[in-house]
Amino acid sequence: MSEGPQKHLYGLQYLRAVAAIAVVAFHACSRLGVSFNVGQSGVDLFFVLSGFLMWSITNAETKPSEFIKGRIRRIVPTYWIATTVVLIGANLSLFPMMRLSLFHTLTSYLFIPATSPSSDQIWPLLVPGWTLNYEMFFYLIFTLVLFLFRGAQIAALSVIFLGLTGLGLFGRPSLVLLEFYGQPIILEFLAGVLIARFWWNAHLTLVWGLAAIVLAVLWIVAATLYYPASPRILAWAPPAFLLVLGMLLTERFGAMPRIPLLNQLGDASYSIYLWHTLAISVALGVVHRLAPPLPLSVFVLILTGVSVGLVAYHMIELPIRQWMARRNKMGNAGSIADELWHRCRSPILPRRTIDGKWTSRFGQTWRRKRDGNWEYREDNERIDDFYGRQH
Repeated sequence: MSEGPQKHLYGLQYLRAVAAIAVVAFHACSRLGVSFNVGQSGVDLFFVLSGFLMWSITNAETKPSEFIKGRIRRIVPTYWIATTVVLIGANLSLFPMMRLSLFHTLTSYLFIPATSPSSDQIWPLLVPGWTLNYEMFFYLIFTLVLFLFRGAQIAALSVIFLGLTGLGLFGRPSLVLLEFYGQPIILEFLAGVLIARFWWNAHLTLVWGLAAIVLAVLWIVAATLYYPASPRILAWAPPAFLLVLGMLLTERFGAMPRIPLLNQLGDASYSIYLWHTLAISVALGVVHRLAPPLPLSVFVLILTGVSVGLVAYHMIELPIRQWMARRNKMGNAGSIADELWHRCRSPILPRRTIDGKWTSRFGQTWRRKRDGNWEYREDNERIDDFYGRQH
């Protein structure tokens, strides 16, 4: 069955890994005075992936309160721990250039954009947290649109995000919130939502998926070498969109190799993103004292940032997720690849079929067994069981 579902969406895991490493490389190079602006595109890739995932894990029956609680459990605890480490370090004078204020500290914990007294940039205490301010805003807006019927949700998201972008581009907002949330980068969440809505039922072949990936790579090369001053939304958003779509189509037709290391890095990508700047700051002092060649210095900083993120994932993020899963009677927190696969297809499955009765939908035939699993068939024959649980 060449076009049947695969059990995992490893391609998205690989993109998460690539996005995290790209951001680590960007910060490592910038600390050493080396230009690597293409590394910024990792953030854009994260945003498109986030939009894809939020639409994929919800459906017409999703309760807004359960959705936002799930996102808070996923994002907030680890972020607060990392922010607290920065706060303690600043009070111990480990970051001599950092200046603290009560207002900025509170807004950092509450995911509210505010100007940093240290840099005059709209950054929280933990600098990479500026992207999480966008993420939490997207989650809040998405929670609100979940009160609408499914067919109106994408339209509502489009109106809100296009309207905010219009205000940012043409309204010249003086408020920090409007200046921050009026950036075109928020449209990347909408792009991910659109991919999630249409990718599975689009009549596209494997060739289209591979072509999208190749075009994305060429776009990145062109933006880096020939158009370095391009606006971010033009330089990095299109290749992020193409990469996500291309990887999904490629995996849909069974052409995705299994790479355990990238899968593990994808699982740990959030922790890598949160902790890498702190790790790089510590490693930078060692690098300056030893003064190795520049390429080796860059490699050491990148390796340190990724390694510390992996350790933080296994020692902080994963235990917290497992504890919360047990506390909420959700079972063990498994691989993000498993979560993506189990959830991304569930919104288009029949929800109220009688056990044992075959039901056709979107050109495919399914039935729910008495144990809650879903069974798929083609040409009146059972093919395989794909779902170990129903969300």
